[in-house]
Amino acid sequence: MTAAYEIIDSHVHYWQAASPARPWAPGANAPNPVPQSVDDILATTQPAGVGRIVQVVPSLMGYDNRYAFEGAESHPDQVLGVFARVDAQSPDLRAQLAALCARPKFLGIRVALLSEAQRAGFTDGSLSLLFDLAAEHGFVIALYARGYPREIAALARRHWDTRILIDHMAMNHQRPQPFEDWPDILALSSCPNIWIKASYFPEACHDEPFPWLRGQQRFQQLVDAFGAQRLIWGTNYPPSLQACSYRQSLEFMKQACAALPLADQSMIFGGTLLKLCC
Repeated sequence: MTAAYEIIDSHVHYWQAASPARPWAPGANAPNPVPQSVDDILATTQPAGVGRIVQVVPSLMGYDNRYAFEGAESHPDQVLGVFARVDAQSPDLRAQLAALCARPKFLGIRVALLSEAQRAGFTDGSLSLLFDLAAEHGFVIALYARGYPREIAALARRHWDTRILIDHMAMNHQRPQPFEDWPDILALSSCPNIWIKASYFPEACHDEPFPWLRGQQRFQQLVDAFGAQRLIWGTNYPPSLQACSYRQSLEFMKQACAALPLADQSMIFGGTLLKLCC
């Protein structure tokens, strides 16, 4: 049966094997991730009924966005676009962003604040120019900063004109209690320039089996707080395989959305993403 709306996976990763011409970022060889080509990803997503995907350049690629765009441009009907990575401290940041904005498949910049040094970006002003240029050029910042919802809120309030998409709901699934920050995550809805990517429930719900019924209840709380107009589905595939199969990721969200109006389901599964980034 044909779906009533297009399904877009807003968060997948594809990457090449390391080579002298395209080395991985320092430290990415331990452990050694198995390369996943764009065709490998599509061979999983397309049979599941997902019409298009969004490439989020993985951290192991450093700031090399070449393969991400090559994959998107060679599969224009299947890859909606790319969230690229840049060094926010690069002296030619303006020129890099201008070049990225000229690419048809560019959707935004992915910022990951994971190490102690990176987390300083919340307060030291090192991200200010990037966030200001995002507002100036009109692209989205996809922010990955697990376990720091209060700091994210403060950053968003300092940059009201920048549209910020929170990757993985700002959750740290490696904590014994991944949902301990849940009230602060829901409170992010007070920032009108924040959108939430619901892409970490399988990883976070490790204390219960599929179909993660308590996770479905928490997703409804997200809907109540943000509304479908600010929620976007994604899988984090293939890292999500550590928690479940690709089809289980999709089926979880279908079940979580089953009681919502069809228009809201359509927004969560792709409409919000298109409205935000395209």
